[in-house]
Amino acid sequence: MVIALGPPQRAGSDEARRDRIIISSRTPPKTHWQDPRIEFVAIDFLAPVNEVIEAMQHHCRGVTHAYFTSYVHVDDFKLLKEANVPLFETFLTAVDTVARDTLERVCLQTGGKYYGVHLGPVKVPLDEDDARYEDHGLNFYYYQEDFLKAMQQQRRWTYNIIRPNAIVGYTPGRNGMSEALTLALYMLICREQGEKVRFSGNRYYWNCVDDNSYAPSLADMSVWATTQPHTANEAFNHTNGDVFFWKFLLPRLGAYYGVEVLDENAITAAGDHEHMENDFRMGEWAQGKKPVWDQVCRKYGGNPEAFDWGTWQFFDWAIGKSWPTIGSVTKARKMGWQRCDDTYETWIETFRVFENAGVLPRPQVGAKGKAASVEFQAGTPAKPYRLLFDTGSSSAWFVSSDCTDASCPNLSGYARVGYNASASSTSVDLDSYTLIPYIDGDGVGGFATQDVFSTPEGVTPALEWNQTFLAANESSWRFITADGFLGLGFSSIAENATSTLVETLLWDGKLDAPRFAVYYGTNLADNGTQNGLLTIGGSHEDTYVDGTVAYVPLRKESPYQLWRAALRSVNVLAARTPNATVTVRNGQPPLTTDPEGTWPTSNTTWPFYGSGAAVFDTGAGRISVPDEIIDAVYFNLGWNVTKLMNGEERMECQHLNASWALSFTLGEGAVEDDVTFTIRGDEFTEPGAQCMPPVDNSGGNGFALIGSAFLQRHYSVFDFGASSVDEYQPKLGFGRLKKEYDYLYQ
Repeated sequence: MVIALGPPQRAGSDEARRDRIIISSRTPPKTHWQDPRIEFVAIDFLAPVNEVIEAMQHHCRGVTHAYFTSYVHVDDFKLLKEANVPLFETFLTAVDTVARDTLERVCLQTGGKYYGVHLGPVKVPLDEDDARYEDHGLNFYYYQEDFLKAMQQQRRWTYNIIRPNAIVGYTPGRNGMSEALTLALYMLICREQGEKVRFSGNRYYWNCVDDNSYAPSLADMSVWATTQPHTANEAFNHTNGDVFFWKFLLPRLGAYYGVEVLDENAITAAGDHEHMENDFRMGEWAQGKKPVWDQVCRKYGGNPEAFDWGTWQFFDWAIGKSWPTIGSVTKARKMGWQRCDDTYETWIETFRVFENAGVLPRPQVGAKGKAASVEFQAGTPAKPYRLLFDTGSSSAWFVSSDCTDASCPNLSGYARVGYNASASSTSVDLDSYTLIPYIDGDGVGGFATQDVFSTPEGVTPALEWNQTFLAANESSWRFITADGFLGLGFSSIAENATSTLVETLLWDGKLDAPRFAVYYGTNLADNGTQNGLLTIGGSHEDTYVDGTVAYVPLRKESPYQLWRAALRSVNVLAARTPNATVTVRNGQPPLTTDPEGTWPTSNTTWPFYGSGAAVFDTGAGRISVPDEIIDAVYFNLGWNVTKLMNGEERMECQHLNASWALSFTLGEGAVEDDVTFTIRGDEFTEPGAQCMPPVDNSGGNGFALIGSAFLQRHYSVFDFGASSVDEYQPKLGFGRLKKEYDYLYQ
């Protein structure tokens, strides 16, 4: 409820508002307003009326305008009257008693259920003067409106009734009907599980015209209606002023979250124009999904409690109808109400408010790369395992057969193969238990083990060797579509008693050359169907590279730990003239196709004066620039990173184009020996993927993290330079892909 001392500002006027606005609910809100006029009073309007009057006495004397928006929801519509009738009667009796001499207008918010839209087919459009249907005494809105009108006839104050239709808006906690939050939870969980979104209603409603009420617009109408003399004692429908079809709206909302929405062919429920019918029940789908939501919050932000705020059964009703429920706003239009809202935009704005409040995760900043996996065999007899290869770590591990659903939860949809030491005659327990924490908060724990590894069947040459790894009986990696990790950093940071697979082969003299190379392929699906190639002991640049591979030595360290090069500088280059593009030159700074003598829109370089470093990490999806330049990078591209993070601006796909590029210059010796690697704006996109802000900040000064968003655009060579640790001269090489091997051209 909102109780105003003095009339609210009239819509469109410059009149000053009064100095106090009293807001009341049963429990104090978690959100605190900066407006000094707002005063919150906790009142339970289901308490005895004399107690409510007593609670109001001090705060609400002098009230001029009272707005009732309270509602107690239960999924059984027949039970709504029991709580909602006394709720309003107590409120109105109390405020009328306390402020009878000053009260000017009372506003009651009801809704589409006034017309019986929740029960079955109705006449559309819904008009304010439609005759009441036979409710058998169950429609609590009738009781509320009758009570309001009866009391008003004995008073000087007047009233308004506002009837919204399917409200889309933000609340700072649980409420009974939250379409936007529920749909966002559903889509984010589907995205996390790699699932496509299905419409849970029926084919009729998928193809049926519908409408919504945007909460801020609903508030505006309430103020407008209660501040106009000619609108006294009138009821008004509220909708956004447009209509939509779910078959068009839902895919657009899915694109915001980067999920694919299945079309009508995936809907089995027909909808018979008489009864509710759902293709599946959201309430049943949501069972057991809380751990997935918790993982979303850990990875991307958001409030873990929000899952319990989802109104799954209500959402089933909202889109399970088999009849239209369009409301008419003609009466309000004739009396001066002018606001219109684009329904799609109201959904997006509502998502963003939830994001800004920390309820939903904010959009990911940084192009999302794909995890790549490779198969090896382990044990005697040999058994195949799929491992994600990760140059940002150095230990190999499998989930073990000792894992339980609790200790190694698996929500990936991939049936993991657990390593069973007792089933292998060559397994050796190295008597060491180790925990491995990862930078994003996930981790594993397991026993250091040695067993025979071998190359997969059909791979030549066929090799066997003894490999150390962890047999993990604890893992929080719920969503990886693999049996474990293959660390490809340096053994100096591998866990106790283990070494990296590549260095084990290198030290055993089994490799033709002290290097490995990565080609991600043209199929980047994170499901084991990738067509890339991990080459150990050599490289195939002649096959994949357009031109030559440019090499840069690693930053001098003792011992070497990660594939880390010295970062000389970062540059943003943006062309000025229309249709001009950036030309990428592998190993050299890029150029623009601007006419000679034209200064680019941006050609800004941030040097790091010997303190910068860039780690190339196949286990990271994004490209991250040093913290101290993130704002400046976006500024030079014409964007505000804070507004992008807050949802005030949106990254449109047309912004990711060939007119600009981001470059990293690497080297710590003579400047003329530096090497520059570039990724152009249009290379941050993937066919069919959501367009996201291209980079984020790394979490450290002078530190850049270059993940698969860059690596999958190149053929990458990781060269140790020698077979002995004491003689290592490691270097990194990158070559631009030939078109036939580049996923952007497929």
